[in-house]
Amino acid sequence: MYEEKSKTEDTVPAKIDIKPHAPFGSKQARRAAKERAAQRMKEREAERQKNLAGMNQANFFAFARQMKTINYQLSSQKCMDEGWTIRPSSPMEELPPPEEIFCPGPIENTLAQRRNELGLIMRYYDDGTLFFMLFPDGTGNVYYPSGSLAVTISSVEKKQYTYIIQEDAADRAEQLAVFDASGFATSYFQTGTIRMHLTPMEGSLFDVYGEKRRAWHWKDQVTHVHAPPFQPICFTLNRHMSVRVMSQDRIYLTFTAQSKSIKLNVGTRLKFLTTEFPEKEEDLEELYLVQSKTQVETLFDKIQNVLKFPKCTRLDKLSPPPHLSSRITRLSKSQQRPISRQRASRATSASASPMVFVN
Repeated sequence: MYEEKSKTEDTVPAKIDIKPHAPFGSKQARRAAKERAAQRMKEREAERQKNLAGMNQANFFAFARQMKTINYQLSSQKCMDEGWTIRPSSPMEELPPPEEIFCPGPIENTLAQRRNELGLIMRYYDDGTLFFMLFPDGTGNVYYPSGSLAVTISSVEKKQYTYIIQEDAADRAEQLAVFDASGFATSYFQTGTIRMHLTPMEGSLFDVYGEKRRAWHWKDQVTHVHAPPFQPICFTLNRHMSVRVMSQDRIYLTFTAQSKSIKLNVGTRLKFLTTEFPEKEEDLEELYLVQSKTQVETLFDKIQNVLKFPKCTRLDKLSPPPHLSSRITRLSKSQQRPISRQRASRATSASASPMVFVN
């Protein structure tokens, strides 16, 4: 019984004292231990840096391959030889600016003297709202009856104007056309697609689907007989404004509202800075598309003839429709014509005088 009792007393866990006790050792001893630990860490770091400094560059990269790690140094010649570091290419020589071919001449308005005499010219609608306002320098604005801005006439250089036409909207009005003094112009449908595009060399007219309907060269008076200057192009921008293209220096913008009208010549006459007129570049892609379109339409026409006249033995001698015949003739002429087309004589340096008519 005594032995069992002693075993039971031995198995019972002894209680420990959890009351706060005084720290082991003195403050000086603990401070000295921390200093010795910090000194040992400094010695180990110095030894490691010494070992790394003793390794040469080849051994460094060999060691990196063994460890299957990537080590890169921007200043390393080895990284540059192996293609890891790529030197920037030397700056390219600045190309000279393209040679200027055209120079827009000064534009003098017919009302310039009156504006100089009278200063600011302002006209009003019958209800008292502002119709247009022209300043002595030729700039100004034209307004819709609603008060929205219709045409903005601005000038960067003297007597060289830019016309910006906007739709009748009080907020965020879309542009309907832009005519620049350098010979560039673009007009749009109300859907936003391009309707007409003009350059100093040529012009193009598109339909609402983006297909080119007409194309002409300003100085080519042989090929393009159904385009300016032989046949004018007229279209409306909206119910108040219309454009009539007669030639490069005669492009008229007419604005009409409430028995009031104003007519602006937004064209330009360019004088050449070179002795010879620049050659027209043939659009090979457009020529290929026209040829392919003609071939397909010709094939469809032959199929239609076979279906209409199955017993006819002279189908090969039937001529294609007039529009196909004229297109084939134009294509044959364009192929026979040399690449360097006829050159026009040097244009005169006289400037155009855009006319402004006020009713």
